[in-house]
Amino acid sequence: MEGLAARLRAAAAALDAPSDVEAGWLRGAAELLERGAAARASARESTVWLEELGPESRARKAALLSAWVAAAEALRAAVHLHESERGPLVEALFPEWRAPSLRRHAEQALAAEADLERRLSSAYVVRRLDERATATALRPALEALEAARAAWAAERDRPALAGAEADQVRTRLLAVAAETAQTVDRVRRVVRGALAGRPELVGTVFPGRARAPSAEASAHPAAAVQAQPADPDAAGSEPASLVPEPEHVPPRAKRARRAQPEGSAGAHSVRRPREAPAAEPETVVPATRPARSPRARRS
Repeated sequence: MEGLAARLRAAAAALDAPSDVEAGWLRGAAELLERGAAARASARESTVWLEELGPESRARKAALLSAWVAAAEALRAAVHLHESERGPLVEALFPEWRAPSLRRHAEQALAAEADLERRLSSAYVVRRLDERATATALRPALEALEAARAAWAAERDRPALAGAEADQVRTRLLAVAAETAQTVDRVRRVVRGALAGRPELVGTVFPGRARAPSAEASAHPAAAVQAQPADPDAAGSEPASLVPEPEHVPPRAKRARRAQPEGSAGAHSVRRPREAPAAEPETVVPATRPARSPRARRS
């Protein structure tokens, strides 16, 4: 819901001149959303204090505390600009100021808030604030500080809702949620009808809900249809890239297949590559003397 009305107006502005009627539909949908914005904000603000939404209430109190610290820092900066960073008015209002520590610790922030209120009511600060130049320079910062202090003081000690009051808030929240769901459904139908001729704008109104078709698919719809996966159960629907090509079998492997007996074919008849025969060890013949002929012995 956040930013939906702005996105509807942006989509209406993106339509061409002949689509003035559809642009009016989108602007009317934006006005329909903004009509219930106040009720949704009020229901959300009251449900923060339900007992089951403890983290939300603590976050709300922390946000109010941080807003008060920011307003006090704005006053300190205004005093710096008015006189100097080490002037007497700065020392009178902010002798010690540690904003990061105050944002983390509510007890220190409470003590700093009480000390700052006491210093603002001191005689010297009141006399300085009565000066025309000082009042003109610091009045906006002082007013913002007072508004932040009042908002923080009103809700920093607020307990969680319980009993009949909590049930009433839950009932109101469910009613607002149902009405919001119906409004969003109506807006979605209006967007589909208004952007039927510009489907790429649907994703700008509802990010992540729809994808605009690519430019190539829009220019060649037949190619996009052919690119879709075919039904594997249909006859002849297997793509040509998935059909195995015939394996090249060398002549020797063909002869080996023919000589293989039929009964040996099966799961265990996977041919293995022929291994080269191991080299035989060389036989070393011991050296012997040549035999003498019989004639040589007689002599």
